[in-house]
Amino acid sequence: MIKILIPDYLGQQVISGIRVLGRKDIICDTAWNYCFHEKISKSRYIHKMYQIPSAETDPLGYIDAINSLQTTNSYDILLPFGSSAYNALASNQDILSGDCKILLSSKDIFFLAFDKLNTFDFCQKTGIATPMTFHDYHENDLYAIGKEVKYPVVIKARSGSGVRTGLRFANDYQELKEKYFELRTILENNPVLSHTEPIIQEFIPGYIHDACSVALDGEVKNILTQIRWWMYPISGGVGAINYTTNISVLKKIARKVLRNLKWTGPTQIEFKFDPRDKKYKLIEINPKFWGTLDLSIKAGLNFPEMVKKILMNEKVEKVSYKSGIRYVFIFPQASLAFIQLMLTEGFQKRSFSKEIIKTYVDFDIHDPLPDIYRAFLTARKVMSPSYIRQNTNVR
Repeated sequence: MIKILIPDYLGQQVISGIRVLGRKDIICDTAWNYCFHEKISKSRYIHKMYQIPSAETDPLGYIDAINSLQTTNSYDILLPFGSSAYNALASNQDILSGDCKILLSSKDIFFLAFDKLNTFDFCQKTGIATPMTFHDYHENDLYAIGKEVKYPVVIKARSGSGVRTGLRFANDYQELKEKYFELRTILENNPVLSHTEPIIQEFIPGYIHDACSVALDGEVKNILTQIRWWMYPISGGVGAINYTTNISVLKKIARKVLRNLKWTGPTQIEFKFDPRDKKYKLIEINPKFWGTLDLSIKAGLNFPEMVKKILMNEKVEKVSYKSGIRYVFIFPQASLAFIQLMLTEGFQKRSFSKEIIKTYVDFDIHDPLPDIYRAFLTARKVMSPSYIRQNTNVR
């Protein structure tokens, strides 16, 4: 029987992966710096949970703990899901036990994708369209940038998730200055980040299109496209309500990116369609499993199992999936996005540009504890005294 160690937090995509693997009688153990409530609300498909040091604040201790667990339990596969886990593992591949198989690009390739600045340099060299981006500047250059750029603009961290640091938007030079210093202060006070100078980028309106895939040495095994119809935060963030699409030109661009990178592992590439020149432009690469993984699974692409097959030298078949599958991530994304919309612009009905053939929600009646716990956390967040004040001005 195959044994998998998942050295990650119990986010939605992690639980989704554990469920589809556990239902195939694969033993799934997890390891992270868990809190008490996460332990008592664990998925029924988790065999054992181990408490180990933080991947963010103690990456070497995290790697040592994984090596120790591997020595003790002889896992067949090491399967990370989230950004912090992938970051720590990619950074310390040289000291990671070779006895456990992991689907991961080399350190240089991984951080080319993880670091937005490196990504944009790569795109320029390989002919991949991107928004106009300003980087490697000093704060004294802000005035010149403010004169050159077309508003609105996005100010964001060079690496990591915009959900964690918060995207900033500016409609004129005064806002650009204010948002730049606001975000830079947050980045400077984050001990995990090595880059504290924000990136300034032209804003392209419209939905975010994702190309989600698993690849081996640049060969894409399967790929799915989707639209983030609602996001949280609503100004730009993770998918709250997504639906699958089948956009061939988007898949072609994503395949080119991954082939040129010689990418190995799962990845989600974000694009926006620019109506001015009618091109899909690459926004960023997320070198990990995506938060909306369960939508991919429900549409017919079991990406965690594909990783398992690759590592166990099994054949990965090309699989078709259903377009027009919608997924509502109620807790917390859709709930919090709805509240933000009500507080900022009132309820406005949005129509889908595509026929929806089926809708799923993030509750599994056969494994309810993790979903009940997320619902509890969502309710506690909404009921906090500062929540409404913080969400009345998110644009």
